[in-house]
Parts: sequence; structure tokens; C-alpha cells
Amino acid sequence: MPPSHCGYIETSRGCPYRCFYCHIAAEKATHQRSPDSVVHEMRKRRDDHGITSFMFVDDIFNFPQPRAKAVLRKIAAELPGMRLHFPIGLRADQMDEEMLDLFEAAGTVMMSLAVETVTPRLQRFIGKNLKIDRAQKMIDAASRRFICTTFFMAGFPSETKEEMRATIDYAASFDHLCDPTLNIVRVFRDTLLWTHLDPTPEQARRLDGQTSMRTTPRMFTTDPFVFYGDIFDRDKVPLTSDDIAELRIEWLQKVQFNPQRIVNSYEMMRRFLDEEDVARTYQSWLNDERFTMRKMQRMLEFGRAQINRNPPAIRQPAPTRLKMTA
Repeated sequence: MPPSHCGYIETSRGCPYRCFYCHIAAEKATHQRSPDSVVHEMRKRRDDHGITSFMFVDDIFNFPQPRAKAVLRKIAAELPGMRLHFPIGLRADQMDEEMLDLFEAAGTVMMSLAVETVTPRLQRFIGKNLKIDRAQKMIDAASRRFICTTFFMAGFPSETKEEMRATIDYAASFDHLCDPTLNIVRVFRDTLLWTHLDPTPEQARRLDGQTSMRTTPRMFTTDPFVFYGDIFDRDKVPLTSDDIAELRIEWLQKVQFNPQRIVNSYEMMRRFLDEEDVARTYQSWLNDERFTMRKMQRMLEFGRAQINRNPPAIRQPAPTRLKMTA
């Protein structure tokens, strides 16, 4: 959404989870506004400025569940015609069918759902503790009702290629996602991840130098990856920038250019957006201002041709490939 057409609103602050790469992981307190307060602010912006689209910038909107449901229920009842966007990662394992119904009743257009990794060992290690199977069910359901982005991450300390490939397979199981995103882990000062790595002064200098560089190159480029793993020994960070580049190719092949996903995601976007907005959204997702609907049509032609050549089999949920021990 262009800033001139939407309002930004924060209905809660803080997060009870302690994901060790996050800048707020050291904060334990959370604060929630009442549903009355939220609706009052939205109504005032609508009445004073004609704003009917809102970006929710909470650290984690859908926790706790009862409050999130109460906010959505009140918006649906008192502010019909709103268009809601949740671009910051919601927890899919904190959703149920009732919450999805309330998101829809309140006018939700788009939501982002954060997974990061499907390896249980790494989920515990990074402090996210996502319930993978429940998240899979809710992501699939949400992606069939809204424009859905998902966040995955590659390159955690101790993560192996096999574990990263399990995450890629998990992401590939969703054929209605509009924007499956693979992010490369980056290390910032004052995070629990920095403390865990315990860099030497020279390693700290190099980590600081990476913060001004692009972590993930544009989709079609030969630019090299900037990956913190190259700074550390393999026993601490097994993956290298070359490994990340290789795994990203697999991500593009299995997830990004899944023909069925391309076609389904476009049809989902057109439920909510006109073609100009679809093109602008893809420009943002692909970090490519040159993306046009002509390119979109070429992607659709590719997707439909591949589907006609290889009709999809009966869809089965993708199992988590790895059985991890503690």
C-alpha cells in the first residue's frame, strides 16, 4: 500500500517469545491496547482523513489469542468496509479457524506468517518454539483466504544443509502462498545471537561491516551473498556463502517458481487488488522496480504451460522430513 492511502496502527507492543536473532528478545514485557482504544483510533482516522486501509505494526498481533479475537470482532462489528494488512510476522500456531473467520470478517487483505525453520532442534535453539504441524495447517488454510507472505530463514549456527532442505520442502508444500520469502540470517549487536557467537574483536568488526550490505541479492543477479558464516569456523556455523547460494537455487526451483503456486497466488491477489496494485506489490517483493504486468503475464504463461504439461497429483501434506532428537 502506498503511504498516502493507509494508516499505520500499533495495537500492542512487545513479544513474549525470545527468538535470539530479534532486537526485542531481551524485553519481556508486553502491552496490549483495549479493543475500544483500537477502534476509536481507526474510526477517527477514517472520519478525519478518509483512511480505510490500515497496516498493523504490532510485534505480534495475534498474542494473546483472546485479545486479538476481541479486536477483530469489534472492528468487524463497528467498522465495516475496512481493509487490514498484517505485514509483520504473525504466529501461525497461535491461530485457529475462529481467528481466521474473524480476520476475514474484519476485512483482512494480507498477512505475514513467520516460520523460520522446521527443525525442532533449531526451533528450541533459536527460542521460537513454533509448533510446526499446527503452523502448517493454519498457513495452508490462511493462504487460501488471504494474500499470504511467509518468512523462512537460512544460516543459523549449527544448521546443516539437510536441515535447510527440510525447510525448503516444507515451504514447497504450500501452493497458494503469494510471497514465500527466504531470509538469510544476519547478526546484529545487542541480540542474543551475537552473545551466543561471542565474536572476537576482529570478527565483531567484520560483522559490523556487514550490516550496511545487502544480505540477499536481487532474484536475477550474480552478486555474491554476504553471509556471516564465512567469518566463523565450520564447527560453529556449518554453512558458507557458497552453500547459501546453492540452497537459494533450490528454493527458487521448488518454491518460488512452483507453477501451481504462481497461478494460484495471482488469482488470490486479484480477489483483493487491481492489476496496478499487483504489479506494485511484486515490485516490492522482488525488489525490482522494473517489474510490470507484462512480466506477470509471462510468469503466468510459464506456470500454466507447466501445469498443463504435468498435471498436479492428488495433494498430500508434506511431512517434516527430519526426525530430530534433543
